[in-house]
Amino acid sequence: MRSRLLLQGDVRVLAVRAVILTISGGLTGGLAALYVKTVLGADAVILGLFSSIWSAVYLSFILIGGWFGDRYDRKKMLLVGTALTLPNPIIYALAPSSHLLLVANVLGALGSAFANPAYIGNTLHVGKATRENPFNCCH
Repeated sequence: MRSRLLLQGDVRVLAVRAVILTISGGLTGGLAALYVKTVLGADAVILGLFSSIWSAVYLSFILIGGWFGDRYDRKKMLLVGTALTLPNPIIYALAPSSHLLLVANVLGALGSAFANPAYIGNTLHVGKATRENPFNCCH
């Protein structure tokens, strides 16, 4: 008798990605603003700009990211979005001032705008319910 894994194929990859993002976000979420304020000397205006610019870029590009994912390939868009966010930790570590971190915020928002629709689309596609199994989510 062979053993069946609970999560297989694409679902396993998407689940591992979600767990890694949750852990890394939980470990560093509140520290970014503290680092920018304390180490780089940013004021309240710069910290507010981070949220505003991220939201504006994300909202401006999420439909485009979804269209590209539907039109071309969701897996490729997931990789493109992830690749756009990879330089962020390096930019944060090497930035001489808080102004350079605005570039990292734009890259992060673009990456999320391209990756999130692809991630959700892949999750919904893989876990499509059928008449025989209306609560399908894991194969």
